Formats: sequence, structure tokens, C-alpha cells
Amino acid sequence: MTTRLRSLASFATLALFAVAAMGTGKPKGGSSSSGGGAPGNATGDDKSPIAQAPAALGAGAADQEIVQRLTKKLTTAVGCPALTSVHRIWCAVDGFAAGTRAPLPQGAMVGLTVGLSEDFPAEQSLQRNVELSALGAKSSSAGPFAWITSIKPKTPGESQSVGAGVASAAAFFKQGSPEIRLDASLFGYVEGLPSAAKYPLQQAPSGWRIAGPATTELRKVGDVWVAIEVPPARPLRGIYVSILSPKYGKAP
Repeated sequence: MTTRLRSLASFATLALFAVAAMGTGKPKGGSSSSGGGAPGNATGDDKSPIAQAPAALGAGAADQEIVQRLTKKLTTAVGCPALTSVHRIWCAVDGFAAGTRAPLPQGAMVGLTVGLSEDFPAEQSLQRNVELSALGAKSSSAGPFAWITSIKPKTPGESQSVGAGVASAAAFFKQGSPEIRLDASLFGYVEGLPSAAKYPLQQAPSGWRIAGPATTELRKVGDVWVAIEVPPARPLRGIYVSILSPKYGKAP
């Protein structure tokens, strides 16, 4: 498995799909990675220094506007709050504005990420640009650090493993299973992600902010965590939306 800094390369890939008249897409779970935020422990008693982030998600009004527009585009495509949609897990995004800065589980969380672009329909992103993702968080004497990464398979075997992880995550978020099940190799990979967390965590008024290449905010929404990332590279305008949970385990 590999990871790389999340950028709008996924959206460029979507452009190639369009030019190729809807050619075959990338394997589920196979793309990029980025910074996302989460510290501390379940009791919220971490004494590490935590910086204060600016009040608003994004670097300014333009980022605020694109987040609002593209999340609305996503939930409209899903038909939220229609609970029968195959993509209904993304309706959690509707609760982001009311989300909270709850104490974050220390270690890792697992979930799904969708890349959204102004240049392509959200329906296309839901079909072609959903990946298995994970958040790793740690606390150290220098403070709390975290990141969100999409998991990129390198071999056919890894593609099968990641694909099964995507299916398990989707079933979990639809409340069809008690936890996200990962095979032994993928489980071990995810367990190692917290030690690689490298972006400082900051407190935002309603969530956790990560000071990484992307402007990222993570909030507790109901029983899940929702992260929104605004990448710095802008060949195409877009965002990443992730739904994450600490409830994952090793498949039997």
C-alpha cells in the first residue's frame, strides 16, 4: 500500500475519463492522501499544547463558498435526506455545519473519501472518485499531529483488499455491520498510520483543524466524523469530503 499528498490529481483523472468518453475508472480505494485533523484521547485529557485555528474553514471567502457549493452539489445528487439512496452515507455532510469538536479517538479511524470538482457532476464523482481512507493521529511532546490519507493499492492483491475495505466501510456507514472489517495486511497498514502523522492539529470553533497542505476541518456529526479538505493546488477547483469512524477491526 502507498499514500501520497492529496491534490487535485484525482480531478485531472476525471477529466481524462471525460475525454476518453467514459473509459474505465481507477480501482476503488486507489488514489491519494492528504492532511486531516484529530488529536487527543477519548477522555479529552491530553495536556499537549494545541494551537488555535482561524474561525472559518478555508483561507477565505472563496474557500467557504466552494465548500458550501460542492457539499450542496453532493447532497443534492444523493437526494438527501432520502434514506433509500445507495449513496445515502454522504447525507452525513448535511450535519457538518452543526458538527462539534468532540474528543477524538487516539490512533486511527477508517472511512471513505469522495473528491468533488466544480467541473464534473457529483454523480460522476460518486461513481469514479470514492476511495478507502484513514486518519492517523498521535500526541507527542511537540503537540498533537494527524493526517488523513487515501489508500492506494499497488498490486492486484492489494486492489482486492482495498476493494473489500470499501465495501465493508459502505456497509458499516449504512448501519449494516457493527464495524469496518479489514484484512490482516490492510489492518496492519492502518494501525501504522498514527506514527506517520505529521501535520499539527489546531482547535477551530466547531471542529479540529489540521495545518497541512490542504485546509482541513474535522467535526463529529452524529456517530461519525466528517472531514472537509480544500486542496491548495488549483488546476481544477474542488474539495475532498471524508466520512470516518474508529470502529474498525481485522476481518476473520
